Amino acid sequence: MTLTPCCFTRVSFAVVCIGLLGTVPVLAQEAEETQPAEEMGLEQLAWMVGEWGEADSEQGISAVCHWTRNRSFLNRSFAVTADNQVVLEGTQVIGWNAATQQIQSWTFDSEGGFGEGLWTRDGNRWMVKTQFVLSTGELASSLNVYTVVDENTIRWQSVNRELDGELLPNVEEVTITRRESDGPPEEKTSPTAEATPEEK
Repeated sequence: MTLTPCCFTRVSFAVVCIGLLGTVPVLAQEAEETQPAEEMGLEQLAWMVGEWGEADSEQGISAVCHWTRNRSFLNRSFAVTADNQVVLEGTQVIGWNAATQQIQSWTFDSEGGFGEGLWTRDGNRWMVKTQFVLSTGELASSLNVYTVVDENTIRWQSVNRELDGELLPNVEEVTITRRESDGPPEEKTSPTAEATPEEK
């Protein structure tokens, strides 16, 4: 992914579509209302847990994803780098909406933009329909596609992009890999999920 100066004013939209931010409706599973979120669908995104990035560390996308306490949510932080400088950062929270039986996400970036998405699954692909409000007040939307190649490799592409009703070019597909420093995904949890003194 190449970022040029003219892209920076709209980098929020370009990145939010990265899946580091999107959301996607998930295939609902029959379950009791008392069952934990992961048994109703969120566990299907367990592959996201860990540290991810593009091969070129001087420009591109990087992200870190952790489970929160009780594995109720996935908490992702992301950064976009150009010319070895971070030009955009953000946070995304992904959870299971029991009312709609969908996986849903909420994203907030360092420029003041925010949005949400719904996730849907098709085999090893996840489609995230994203709605976003930029800090300028402009409304953006896109369909972000994640293709899970294997446990350490995913491909991401953003299509059907619009900004205030104006069609924008698709973002070419990029490959993102798991960083070697990662431990077993199932062992990684958010710092906020650490045990309290009473629990230790």
